[in-house]
Amino acid sequence: MLGAICCAGSTCCNCCCTGCNRLGVASKNYAKVSYIILAMSCMIISLIIMYVGRPIAAKFGFKHCEFGSENDSDQCFG
Repeated sequence: MLGAICCAGSTCCNCCCTGCNRLGVASKNYAKVSYIILAMSCMIISLIIMYVGRPIAAKFGFKHCEFGSENDSDQCFG
């Protein structure tokens, strides 16, 4: 099982490096490109969760406070 996971990770890295190489990115900048891709994907996932998760949280009784409201902090989430 661990061998398959290691092989999948290695294959993913090889695919990303091949793509960067074809785009003309120097090999010393591969890590920078991967960090940018990781940051962008995390940002997109967080935006999706923010807009999709709010109605789901309201359905289950969580309360959401707007910025600048004078409600107690124990009534709010996130």
